[in-house]
Amino acid sequence: MKPRRTPRAVELELEQLRLRLEEAEETLRALSAGEVDSLVIEGPDGPRVYALEGSNSSYRVLVQEMNEGAATVTRDGTILYCNRRFAEVLAHPLEKVMGGSLRDHVAAQHLAGFDVLCRRGWEGESKGEVAIQRPDGTQVPLYLSISALVDEEPVLCIIATDLTEHFRSQELRRSEELARRRATELQALFDAVPAAVFITRDPSGRSIEGNDLCYEMLRAPRGSAISLTAPEPPDHFRLLKDEVPVPPEALPIQVAASQGVEVRNYELALEFKDGTVRHILANATPLRDDQGRPNGAVATFIDITERRKVEEALREGDQRKTDFLAVLSHELRNPLAPIRNSVFTLDRSPPGSDAARRASEVLHRQTEHLTRLVDDLLDINRITHGKVELQRTSLDAREVVERSCDDMRAVFDQRGLALQLSLCDSPVWVDADASRLAQMVGNLLANALKFTPRGGRIQVEVGPGDGGCEILVRDTGIGIESGDLGRIFEPFVQSARTRGQGLGIGLALVRELALRHGGTVRARSGGAGRGSEFVLSLPLGARAPEQPGKASGQKGSSGLSVLVIEDHEDAGASLADVLDLLEHHVELVSTGRAGVDAASARMPDVLICDLGLPDMDGHQVIRAIRRLPAARGLFGIALTGLAQPRDRQEALASGFDAHLAKPASIDEIQALLAEAARRRHRHQGGTGSSRPRG
Repeated sequence: MKPRRTPRAVELELEQLRLRLEEAEETLRALSAGEVDSLVIEGPDGPRVYALEGSNSSYRVLVQEMNEGAATVTRDGTILYCNRRFAEVLAHPLEKVMGGSLRDHVAAQHLAGFDVLCRRGWEGESKGEVAIQRPDGTQVPLYLSISALVDEEPVLCIIATDLTEHFRSQELRRSEELARRRATELQALFDAVPAAVFITRDPSGRSIEGNDLCYEMLRAPRGSAISLTAPEPPDHFRLLKDEVPVPPEALPIQVAASQGVEVRNYELALEFKDGTVRHILANATPLRDDQGRPNGAVATFIDITERRKVEEALREGDQRKTDFLAVLSHELRNPLAPIRNSVFTLDRSPPGSDAARRASEVLHRQTEHLTRLVDDLLDINRITHGKVELQRTSLDAREVVERSCDDMRAVFDQRGLALQLSLCDSPVWVDADASRLAQMVGNLLANALKFTPRGGRIQVEVGPGDGGCEILVRDTGIGIESGDLGRIFEPFVQSARTRGQGLGIGLALVRELALRHGGTVRARSGGAGRGSEFVLSLPLGARAPEQPGKASGQKGSSGLSVLVIEDHEDAGASLADVLDLLEHHVELVSTGRAGVDAASARMPDVLICDLGLPDMDGHQVIRAIRRLPAARGLFGIALTGLAQPRDRQEALASGFDAHLAKPASIDEIQALLAEAARRRHRHQGGTGSSRPRG
């Protein structure tokens, strides 16, 4: 147990401590003032003397006034001396820094790096970055330059540069560069946007700027005044809503800037002094200050003029489709009534009577009408899609036109119309498809027939003109309005006066076929009630070589054995009846397998086969029959509703000799049967014998 100290002893001890504290404070003051040239520091190995050589007054003043921190440190890290800047960086009083350990001020994550710098400094010199930690926990980046001062008592001389401002300047420069880059990007985006962009930083919208497209759209010089609320607003354009000028303060950007509301999908008409009008879709959104008050706006104008034209065209096309379907329904129903009536009459009239004859004529006319209607519908689709193959030959256009007029003359007579034909004296050779040329002429004649009242006149002329062949069809009919002349050759287009009279595809077919032949067709008219004139122009061709005369194709074509494969009951039965009336021997089956079996039992002279059969398609049927030994002299005819050029090629490639599109005419069937008869004659060695079917 320690002896208890007396009050006197305690007083003496406190006095000694006070004297030592005063001595220490005086020492620190003297060191700071540069009044001390050496220090004696008691260490674990006893007292050591550190001389502050060179600490003359001018040197100390220089060090104290440096912007960088400066310090000398012993080998164990004790700070012998530092200037005021060094103490400020450490955020400690100067007197508390000297005599302490510099390592105690280094941030924990930088201690290892600091030790490496010091070690290299003792070896010569080193430089590097560390961070010191202040009493408030903040860290300050320093750049240290360390070198050893070798003397009786070697020390490290450390110059510390505060990098805070340096890093702040770097960050500021990076921020400024980023801001410049973003401004450049925004400007590029601003100019690249496919819309006119307007910006105002004024709630009144009096001052407005825009991108290049903005000035281009408004036909204004770059940088000129474009705000209609400006003191001197532009006067070369105006903005309208429903054909009424919009007050400047009611425009989208002004509303957004002044009222702080968004404006969406606001359609305007931009009208210029020269009468040009562009349709605009406007949007605007407000800009706000820190308090949320509107202080400007951004707006966009998108030119929707072309879009509106497309929409209008789509609406017009939709209406034309509706009108076309209505007319098509009418055109399809019209022949059905006389056909139905004629069937009723034939059922109840004696054969050969006048009523039966008239009914037969009606049936013939109406079925021909339906056939032409369907053919025209298919043709306009095939031609517009480039799927028509022209069978060009050199022919005299006069002959084609004359035959077309002769074919329709009876109809013109029935309508009380005079059909006059004027032909030039010499042949007019053209390189054309004969059937397509006849179709073009027939459509022009049908158009004149349809729109010329009873008692009128149709004049047809053929001759050379303007370097080509010209076929002219002139009528004294209802005429064509000037506004319709450019539209009448479009498919399904009809004028207001002709709507409901046909499908509107006849003239479209003429134009497309004329173009396919390298020619043109044009229309002229003096207006309503003044008739019309159509001129079909085709390039001239070479004279056709002389052809030896041919015998009638239908001569000797009776007595053939014909196998018909058709799954449509009425179509098969009616075709069998026709062939029977033409004195051929007919066998009718309804499936492909039954057809192959029938041909295996007895090979026919002619096969007429539908391609769309329920069990085997027609291609499979003809291949199976062609493999039979007796099929060498078979004449195969594909009869189908598939009438594209590709369908014909596939049928021939499968083994058929001919391809007929439904509904095939009796003349076409007879022509093919005549060709089959000639083949049978050659196959049988010219004996002309036939093989009647049992």
